Amino acid sequence: PLIEVMCSQLSPPQPDEALDCCFAFVRAMRLFEAEVPARLNSVRESLKPALFRQHQAPQMVLDLANAALGVAKPGDERIPMLWANIFKFNLNLGHNDACFAAINSNPDSAARRDCLQRFIGVLCERGEYQAVVEFPYGALQDDVRDSLQSRARNMDMASVLDPDSPNYYQVLYAFNVFQGDYRGASHSLFELGMRLDRESAMLDRSRCIEILNLQLNAFVGALNSLLLVEESFRWLAVPNFIGASAKRKRHDAQVPVTPSTVSVVNPIDMERCCVLATARLQLLQAQNVDSLRVVAPGLTGADAVTLLVEAGMFDLAVSVALLHDENSTTTSSST
Repeated sequence: PLIEVMCSQLSPPQPDEALDCCFAFVRAMRLFEAEVPARLNSVRESLKPALFRQHQAPQMVLDLANAALGVAKPGDERIPMLWANIFKFNLNLGHNDACFAAINSNPDSAARRDCLQRFIGVLCERGEYQAVVEFPYGALQDDVRDSLQSRARNMDMASVLDPDSPNYYQVLYAFNVFQGDYRGASHSLFELGMRLDRESAMLDRSRCIEILNLQLNAFVGALNSLLLVEESFRWLAVPNFIGASAKRKRHDAQVPVTPSTVSVVNPIDMERCCVLATARLQLLQAQNVDSLRVVAPGLTGADAVTLLVEAGMFDLAVSVALLHDENSTTTSSST
């Protein structure tokens, strides 16, 4: 009789009444502390949250899932699924605190990690960057950093000029600054600048100028952050990625990108990158310069000096020549 009443309340939809019936069943199960008999399997199936999802009652799904947790026995294999559902519907409702509480409460580490990645991705897509950066993650702080770094390394670099697309490098930078990790903040921006070096070669002149402005700002931010670090730690091991721009990410998984080499970078190297980016910007804004030569990936200090002299920018050419010591290069090692 109970299941018939529940179904009658759901068609036409009266989810409040249906939920009361569900709770009556849950209370009865708690009272008798019995397993659901085989003949009542249809009741158990009808208690599934799918019925409430169908009738757009997410808060009621949450109420039912919490009630189910209240009667579940310790170690029940369905508990991680219940917490995952609680997380999912709280996320849909925008209840960030409840989302994080559900993540922390899930006993399954893999489910906890998947929910955390989903939490970070959705908040970034909604533009809730401050919440991502300032949320009190506690013991999950390193997992959040790893998730942001993975998303940054797999993001489509063609989207960096789209204001509606999250720039995970910048989110990671802000997260590291908020945590007081200025070395990590420097690393994220410098890696962004290096990846933008290749991206600029595939754009038209006007968009290339935007990319180079973003690259210059990234290098300057990386340098300033690194200078806040204790002198003996003012260096970075920056991976060089192959084909990272061609990778794509999904909501539920990250496509791995493998570094080919690691470059050791110090503040002097960053200064060279800043000056070189400045030179390229000024060259692109000149009318008598071949833009393809300017935006070519791997432009060296010597190449920039030649282009600057040809364009008549002698003061900047001298600055680039003084700062770039072609006999001194960053150290690379195979991984």
